[in-house]
Amino acid sequence: MAAEHRAGLHDAVPPRTGRPHPSAAGERRGQRPYEITDPGRSELAEWFATPISRTDRPRDELAIKLALALTTPGVDVRAVVQTQRTATMRALQEYTRLKSRETDVADLPWRLVLDAMIFQAEAEIRWLDHCEASVMRYPPATPNPSSAKPTLAATPSPVDTPDTEHSEVSSS
Repeated sequence: MAAEHRAGLHDAVPPRTGRPHPSAAGERRGQRPYEITDPGRSELAEWFATPISRTDRPRDELAIKLALALTTPGVDVRAVVQTQRTATMRALQEYTRLKSRETDVADLPWRLVLDAMIFQAEAEIRWLDHCEASVMRYPPATPNPSSAKPTLAATPSPVDTPDTEHSEVSSS
């Protein structure tokens, strides 16, 4: 509720009854009506006039997952890409199915949000195709098993010391 007050949104409460009353839009589908305050209108106008920053985006979990998959031994990066592509294709099919339904002009905001979801899914699929092609063209370096030195740890130590850097572990 504090965020709503900071944004200038408050319950539409008439002073006499103390109860919320339908705003100009009225009550639909069990939604609670709100009216925007004057400070909220100013904040909203400023928000509409300000472009969305590309540097303020939340982290991209998929990009992080693929970057880590490329650097983690034993991970089949193509399988990770294919799993994500399958899930994204299913989502895209669902968005397209929703979009094919008859709608009236009042649903324009929903249709625009749905279009954004479709475009984002299509872009993700194109990016996954690019990732897969890049992995095939430039596969991660994997040591030749016959020439690789056995190690005691699965991951390298953060600091190599002269003693551990050149020592070999014998396999008996």
